[in-house]
Amino acid sequence: MQTEQDLIKFLKKHRNDARLGAMSDESFQRVRSQVHMQIFGSDQIDQRKYAFGEYFEYVWDNVSNVVLKPAMVGFGAFIMVVGGWMTSVSAASNSLPGDMLYPVKIANEQAKLTFTASDEKKAELHVQFAAKRLDEAKAISNSDRAGKAEQMKTVVEAFKSEVSEAKVVMETIVTAGADATAVATALNETAAAFAGAADEIGISTEEAQGDVTEVAEAAVEVLVTTVENDPAHMAKDDLQATFQNRLETIDQRIKLTLGRITVIETKANEGFVVPRGVDLTSLENVLQSFDGQFNEAMNAMASGGFRKAFAVLDAVEFVIDQTETDVVALELMIIAQKDGSVDLPPLE
Repeated sequence: MQTEQDLIKFLKKHRNDARLGAMSDESFQRVRSQVHMQIFGSDQIDQRKYAFGEYFEYVWDNVSNVVLKPAMVGFGAFIMVVGGWMTSVSAASNSLPGDMLYPVKIANEQAKLTFTASDEKKAELHVQFAAKRLDEAKAISNSDRAGKAEQMKTVVEAFKSEVSEAKVVMETIVTAGADATAVATALNETAAAFAGAADEIGISTEEAQGDVTEVAEAAVEVLVTTVENDPAHMAKDDLQATFQNRLETIDQRIKLTLGRITVIETKANEGFVVPRGVDLTSLENVLQSFDGQFNEAMNAMASGGFRKAFAVLDAVEFVIDQTETDVVALELMIIAQKDGSVDLPPLE
């Protein structure tokens, strides 16, 4: 009995045997000549010689089909994905909370933070994003969007979160012994801008202070400590600018609160009842009694006593905070009387 190996050997041995259907070389050439005669009218077959360029074209065609075309398809898909993302990011740059593309804007910011290794750069990004949140708050306030109140709450909380994160990174930089004055200056300016925009974006002064005040104080502390250790440090100029801005902000708050007290007095004369024990004149006198403290703070600043100068302003602002709280309570009571929801005994 023949094995499979025997059969293979037999077929190899007789692969050119015409009896088994193989075509001899002579038969192959004869058939080839006949086919050539039918096609070209001649049985003479010329062996064509190919130039180097034709061989190169043949090889290039095969390489491009096998390798380059799939690669280009993949690269094209990559470009479409990346290009689409970049287009979305660009379109989302002016979006606001509630807009379809706003999550893309926030995701892009988070991606930047994720791929940033430097603490200084991270703090800088947090400050930049806080400034964006403030711009968004202004845009929402000046719009007629539906759901403004909830959107404003979202963006205000986001602002506070960004400056708080920047504060944490700033403190990390200080702990590491590095110079954090650039971060402190930018953070302090952003916090001041938020407090200054309280009226524009429709939040109370107390709400505008909140956590942001703590951030601003931490930033000023970094600047003061730096200048105390190095009186020639350029942070001295930043401190002087910060001091001047705070003086102007305090002056604006005093004028605004005095104006609100005047309105309350007018309402009282029109018949609205001011609660017993409230002396509007005393409130006005408190707000107009800070000249001595201002002079003390400015003299301390001029002599290099930066810490003392800011401590005096802190004390003044504390009193103003309390006065503003009293004024808000009076305004709410007058509104309640106007609505008929409260009946107060007259002031004696």
